[in-house]
Amino acid sequence: MKKWIILVVALILAAALVWFFFFRTGGATVATVDGVNITEDDVSFRMRDAESALWPEYNEMFPDHMDFDYDVEFRDGLTFGEAVRQEAVRMAATEALILREARRLNTNSLSREEIEHVNEHISSTREHFDAMEPGGFNSALRDAGFRGESQWRDVLDNQRIIQNTIEAIMENPDELARLAPYMNGDDDDESPTSRADAIYARIQAGEDFDTLMHLYSEDPGLASYPDGYTFGPMEMVPEFEQGTRELAIGEVSRPIRTTHGYHIIMRIAPFEDGMLRPLGEDESLSDLYAAKHILISAGAPGNDQMQAIFEAFEAMARQANIVFLPALNNIRVAPQED
Repeated sequence: MKKWIILVVALILAAALVWFFFFRTGGATVATVDGVNITEDDVSFRMRDAESALWPEYNEMFPDHMDFDYDVEFRDGLTFGEAVRQEAVRMAATEALILREARRLNTNSLSREEIEHVNEHISSTREHFDAMEPGGFNSALRDAGFRGESQWRDVLDNQRIIQNTIEAIMENPDELARLAPYMNGDDDDESPTSRADAIYARIQAGEDFDTLMHLYSEDPGLASYPDGYTFGPMEMVPEFEQGTRELAIGEVSRPIRTTHGYHIIMRIAPFEDGMLRPLGEDESLSDLYAAKHILISAGAPGNDQMQAIFEAFEAMARQANIVFLPALNNIRVAPQED
């Protein structure tokens, strides 16, 4: 009898450990970057972003394809689906390296105020989508590649932790010195904030948005998407999506800060040509947002230190040893059919 009880307890403990290490840590480990684990949850919601990054190359190779063929041979012996998965891992690598620094610098926890801010953002987003249709919030999460609210919350928490970590590095000369080999040393004294404000003032004075966008925007995607981006819920950083959502069609925002820099956003009607991504099977243009923007990178002209630090980690990620594990192939790439 006693042996039976011990066996049951052992099985319960084993199950608890499996739950903690598999589900609590974001699913299976699908890759490592310099020994840091990248999990299924770190990658799954980045699939559409990875598709978007590869879309121009795919479209050039297969101009007659109406939809993505994930099994077609794409490059370097990879199918398009495999290339998308690996691109998503590379996107996750920068964040993984910063979160490693967060643990080392003890910046990997949030204050009560920061947690409340995340809660408010989730609550307002839920209200917005559920007002459009019952269950709209959960549907939007699934469409964006999240398994549920908890995964999206983790992403929002990590964004806060990354910001806190970069701010801590800014205040630590030793940490700055350690990153110096990866940082861009632009000595331009004109700040990104002042440049964005000056461009916004010119728009308010009546200058043409498109002309200023093509003259001054530092968005690397501008050449591929000169008419703007069409995107679904949670496909852009929260500040960009929320800023777009709060605008009327044709209205222009004040400069909005994200990890990419300062965005001056003009909301436009969704369109089909030049889209950020093709429509999903059950998706209509009415479900999407669209915007043009003028990006003033906070790491190029002006040498904004926060963006320069982020770009230093991007450079570290590009040089890192990334190992793709077999579990990566288990992540769904093609949109799920109902």
